[in-house]
Amino acid sequence: MQGGAALDMDTGPIDAGAMESQPHTVVTDEMVADFVFCPRFAHLKWVQGESADSGGADSGGAEETRASTSHWLSLTRMSWDALGVSVGIERIEYESGESLPVRTCSVGRAEGATASASDAVALCIQGLVLRANSHLCNAGLLHCEGDGTTIRVSFDEKLLAQAYDAVFRVREMLSEPHAPVPIAGEEKCTDCVYALTCMPDEIAFMEASSRARASLDEDASKQAEVRRLVPARDDRLPLHVQVQGAVISRKDQVVEVRVDGKTASQVRMIDLSQVCVYGNIQVTTQAIRGFCTNDIPVCYFSRGGWFYGITQSTIGKNVLVRMAQYDVVTDPDRALSISRRFVAGKIRNCRTLLRRNCPDCDQTVLSGLSEYADRAISADQMPSLLGIEGAAASAYFGSFGKMLSSGAEFDFKSRNRRPPKDPVNAVLSYLYSMLVKDFTVAAMAAGLDPYAGFYHQPLQGRPALALDLMEEFRPLICDSIAIRLINTSALKQSDFTSMGDGIAMSDEARRKVIAAYEARLDSLVTHPLFGYSISYRRVLSVQAGLVKRWLLGEIDSYSPFCTR
Repeated sequence: MQGGAALDMDTGPIDAGAMESQPHTVVTDEMVADFVFCPRFAHLKWVQGESADSGGADSGGAEETRASTSHWLSLTRMSWDALGVSVGIERIEYESGESLPVRTCSVGRAEGATASASDAVALCIQGLVLRANSHLCNAGLLHCEGDGTTIRVSFDEKLLAQAYDAVFRVREMLSEPHAPVPIAGEEKCTDCVYALTCMPDEIAFMEASSRARASLDEDASKQAEVRRLVPARDDRLPLHVQVQGAVISRKDQVVEVRVDGKTASQVRMIDLSQVCVYGNIQVTTQAIRGFCTNDIPVCYFSRGGWFYGITQSTIGKNVLVRMAQYDVVTDPDRALSISRRFVAGKIRNCRTLLRRNCPDCDQTVLSGLSEYADRAISADQMPSLLGIEGAAASAYFGSFGKMLSSGAEFDFKSRNRRPPKDPVNAVLSYLYSMLVKDFTVAAMAAGLDPYAGFYHQPLQGRPALALDLMEEFRPLICDSIAIRLINTSALKQSDFTSMGDGIAMSDEARRKVIAAYEARLDSLVTHPLFGYSISYRRVLSVQAGLVKRWLLGEIDSYSPFCTR
């Protein structure tokens, strides 16, 4: 896109003297540029401290998305203390005794094109600071890296008024805890690195649906189109290391796994989404520092697959999200309202899996699960909801064995754990542990506390929110994988051994399970609410994002992911 601001910057004259007399927080030219581009973008970046999404080959890339500035290290910092403005000037060109600040954009401009509003206002802010530091400055230069062209921007009265106004509005934004409402349908959203956390179209769609329900207008919700604003898949993938005694180290931006002193594998840091280590695996300090710098979580499991914990760079900067989360944790009514949706979603997906994989399933079981889902969504107390889920689980697992083919080597009687006492339960427990890990990562990426749950009560060391989020995905991801691995004979009796009172998988069996799990997460699925096609791996982030947007009051309710 070429130019155009996200807000009306055609304002009247600003009393600069009055602004200078007020105490203020320091505003930078980059803050101003981001705000003119999109106030919500600026708030997410500068107030909430959201991390930009980097997964997917076709995400980001446009200059207007303003994910980062590549020139910070070469900037000359200057300030105008009276106005409370600090700028980073890349370079200054001199022309007939006049100083012209130069700002670089990463894309080319068509011949005759004008500077975007964000670039023009940012240049003007730099010009004002130069003036305050005794420079003669009435214009600036926008250098377009894409085609090498240069656009001259004159600092006329209209642009000066816009610059003063933008500084004032950015200062107001910095003190505002809540982000501006997103604008659905904006073209600039298509390349924005905050699309996954901003969710402009999703929020607009859910608002329209809510209005439609309130007005009984079934067509109202159909007016909002939900675009897929992020790549369908995250091109980055997890690294799983199971070989006992292996060492994970780093050389520059390459991660190396060594076994018995020899290089077993190498992968670029940029290609990693997370690192999963099982049992006695050493991770060097240099590698951990690199993972933290690149926002790559390190997830720790026992050799048998029990999820212990995670190493992450820093917790999300948006403390208001977690404050809102803790408020709900301590509010029985609101905790119940979202818990009902987690449980109802899980029960409906259990029914769907049975219907798809059990041709001779007792119809009373299917109808019973439908009834349990309806009862869950209207449960008036948490103990009642727990009872409904328990009854539904009993009915579901009572028919689970019927989804295993008659030629399978394994039998399933009931769900058991800690330890699992048969191969099927061993596979299910292992898969559930991996899903808990991924929802822990998704929750933390969204700025949520994975240990503060609404349905699962917080207990020492238990990622209760991750357990909440995974409920509706247990049948869709974990149970379906277990059924396929068994029915296709990918797993055999020889892959399991007795260990005490339980059953353990061999290393080879765990590799098969991990491979199947990652393939499932990478498979595309149509989101039942929004209608676009994304990978299950992306879906986890979307659902965590919906919880976040509900906590911040941007949507009325959380919608579980239920397949048809």
